[in-house]
Amino acid sequence: SSDEYVAKVLIFQSKNKIKFDGVVTFVEESILQASLVASSLDLPFIRPEAVMRGSYNKLAMRLRLKENKIEKLYFNWFRSFDELKKIVKGITYPVVIKPFNGNHSFWVGKIDNPKDLLELRSKYNKACKEIKQKLSQRFYDNQLFLLEEFVEGKLISVDGYVQGGSVKPIGIIEYELSEPPFLLP
Repeated sequence: SSDEYVAKVLIFQSKNKIKFDGVVTFVEESILQASLVASSLDLPFIRPEAVMRGSYNKLAMRLRLKENKIEKLYFNWFRSFDELKKIVKGITYPVVIKPFNGNHSFWVGKIDNPKDLLELRSKYNKACKEIKQKLSQRFYDNQLFLLEEFVEGKLISVDGYVQGGSVKPIGIIEYELSEPPFLLP
């Protein structure tokens, strides 16, 4: 758990007489833990509440992009397979479905045509079950998923940090994805 992780870091710090001047993470799954460690050490970082509210939220990101006229791709959201069936009527394929609160393409499924939707149902149900069993609550709260237009091309991840209101890029990675229907990096 996150509490155990923070306790272990603090014990390690005390035992080895280490003074931390800052906390950073380069792994998306570790943002919350890094935030909790920084908060417990009274160091600057994203507050844990802000991480839970926004850093993992793909829907919030899509809505902010749309509000700022940056995002042109189609997207919608759904909470059940029945809702998914309704929103895919009349859309242009291919599309992907993904948990709104996940990362690293876990449980992202590609749909090339309406017939694939029926094949994807069992995988969708399995993903929901696995998300509940294996991941923290932030991944499965409300079972909200996104449906997004799929764009062929390279998957590039740009990592960075924000300091003093400025974005500082620190790394760029190109991912190769597994074969559909699930797209894993």
